[in-house]
Amino acid sequence: MSDRIHELEHSDLKWAFDDSNKPFLTIKTGGSWGSRQEYVDPFPCYSHDIKLVESMVEHCEKRINLKFKPHYFILPYEGLSRTNGYACANEDYAEKDVKKLNPYIVLHGKRICIHPAMTRYLVAHEFGHITEYNLHAILKKDSDEFQKEYAKIRKIEYNKNYGALNWHKNIGEIIANDIRTWILGTEQEFWQHDVPMICVLRNEKSKIADFWKETKEKYLS
Repeated sequence: MSDRIHELEHSDLKWAFDDSNKPFLTIKTGGSWGSRQEYVDPFPCYSHDIKLVESMVEHCEKRINLKFKPHYFILPYEGLSRTNGYACANEDYAEKDVKKLNPYIVLHGKRICIHPAMTRYLVAHEFGHITEYNLHAILKKDSDEFQKEYAKIRKIEYNKNYGALNWHKNIGEIIANDIRTWILGTEQEFWQHDVPMICVLRNEKSKIADFWKETKEKYLS
């Protein structure tokens, strides 16, 4: 596990020698591309505590056994998207007709010290995304197919809208937080969506709970 957690330093910042002049970090993502340039705001930031990240990764990976396990990159700078971080499936197309992932999670730095609850939430949330990407590959379903089926079982709207003030409605974010709160049991008091949490559902709870019970036993154990 520890060999998949990478802490970058402020000194790792590089500057492009071109018209864009955008500073970046290089992260080794594996797969067909091997690495990528992660463009950042060069203002020095605080990073997530690596010991807490390690503890959360251990927690998540004990609860959910992924076929394609992610690498984790702890950045000392803020991403240009201004989000807290992101997860990437990083599909590898080197082998024809074989879907293989080299997933990774990026945890952005912040200009003020990061609360431990934020780290716990963020690692578990992004791990939820990686879990979904694993299911796409295992079940051989694309994102739309899987998410439409999930929305139907969950009895919620299938909404792919993203961007400004749409994050909380996005089906992918709801799935990630369902995994975070229902399976990983992390930061359950923080629920950002209009739809109810699985744990507070009554009559509908059994269907979505059964879905995750069966899915976990078949594909995530």
